[in-house]
Amino acid sequence: MSHPFSPYQAVAIDLDGTLLGPELDISPANRAAIDELSSHGLEIILASGRHHTSMLRHARKIPQVSYMVSAQGGYVADIENSNTIFSCHMDNAEALAAISLGLEHDLSIVVYSSQGIHTLSTGPWVDYYSKLTGFPPEYVSIEAVSQMDVLKVAFFEEAERLDEIERLPAFRDTHLYTVRSLTNIFEKAHPNTSKRTGLEALLRHLDIAPERLASFGDANNDTPMFEFSGFSVAMDHAWPAAKKAATIVAPEGDPRESFARAVQAFKDQASSLQHD
Repeated sequence: MSHPFSPYQAVAIDLDGTLLGPELDISPANRAAIDELSSHGLEIILASGRHHTSMLRHARKIPQVSYMVSAQGGYVADIENSNTIFSCHMDNAEALAAISLGLEHDLSIVVYSSQGIHTLSTGPWVDYYSKLTGFPPEYVSIEAVSQMDVLKVAFFEEAERLDEIERLPAFRDTHLYTVRSLTNIFEKAHPNTSKRTGLEALLRHLDIAPERLASFGDANNDTPMFEFSGFSVAMDHAWPAAKKAATIVAPEGDPRESFARAVQAFKDQASSLQHD
């Protein structure tokens, strides 16, 4: 049966800067948009650079969410983490080399692994991460990390200095997946990591074709899933690369309701296509 979002069967939704507003919460308007999508039978998928653990505080407020793509697509599982659909870990030596490189340049480091969220640093950037995600990382040694299945390594620094760091050959010239997920966060992961690869695995599990997926995001790490999806919407405040990769850009307005406007724009576009 046709519905206002036909022919789409699933939506992949970024968290920070998309579903979550500036205060890192889900506004009533954004929540109502989720309810509308779900009421028409669309599968609601959260797709974030966050660790599965730190996504849970938000996901559990949305009962329609059954699956999450986390760690930039490096880990995909059901919300209770009882069924792993996909995981992509860094080579151990490459993970340790990335960490050593970050320490050499005095960067604050957070490591995602199958075991949890960890840091080799102390100070304001670790505090910043804890406030951003609501989940303080566990302080560990590099020796402890060497025994873990590392999903990604994230480096934190002031944006201007991170601009310089990112241009260094040691950071730039690599086969690893690299992404500037926020202005003050630069990440490295397995070369097969991206929200696209995570979603590919999940859609196979759900038996949904990529062209039946619509995605919503705002940053550079969302461009792979935009290019993969049948339809995509960048938030009005999105990074230039995300806007360029998206099918459409949401109208400007209250940043707390960016996602709600994006869903309405998606609905308008889908409806117009149905009547063409």
